[in-house]
Amino acid sequence: RGSMDEGWMRYVFDTFEVPYQTVRNEMLRAGAIGEFIDVLVIPSISGSQLDEGRSPGSVAPQYTRGLDPEGAVAVEEFVRSGGTLITVGSSSQWAIDLFELPLVDVTRGDEAGEFSCPGSLLRAIPEEAPITADLPSSLGLFFSRSSAWREMTADERVAARREEVQMRTLLTYAPSRLLLSGYCKAPETIEGRAAWVQASHGEGEVHL
Repeated sequence: RGSMDEGWMRYVFDTFEVPYQTVRNEMLRAGAIGEFIDVLVIPSISGSQLDEGRSPGSVAPQYTRGLDPEGAVAVEEFVRSGGTLITVGSSSQWAIDLFELPLVDVTRGDEAGEFSCPGSLLRAIPEEAPITADLPSSLGLFFSRSSAWREMTADERVAARREEVQMRTLLTYAPSRLLLSGYCKAPETIEGRAAWVQASHGEGEVHL
């Protein structure tokens, strides 16, 4: 489906002269993704949109359907074979489900409590890692229906049938003085929680 976030993603790549190509459903469903890309970036698109897309008959045939099962399988195989998947915003939950990562989004469900942050600037702290070496000691993130994760407990993993996975937090929401600008109710819900997680899968990795 049409995605404003996908358009902004292309704008950022164009602005910083990052080479890229746009991939479409049929290209991913065909498999062998690693033959034409090294990194797959999925902007903020919901899991249902990714899987199902527009229904046949609603628009021209070339714009219908989503990844379908074969496309999701191809993405999993791409990462397992050494590819890198980067998901932004809503698509991160799709990746968590696909790769069965033992993560809980504390901004949703009963655990969220009274938390509310409809569109504000929050402070985040990078962890020490080669990939974050050039980031400042703290930086502002725009939070709008975004996520904050924690790892499942051992009991939760058993209940959800999730295996322990090698993961690393690369960026956390500040443990104090979180709000830089705007409104945030019950900020303690996400203070110190992960904003960027790197997870290993086979020979490749997933960045949420």
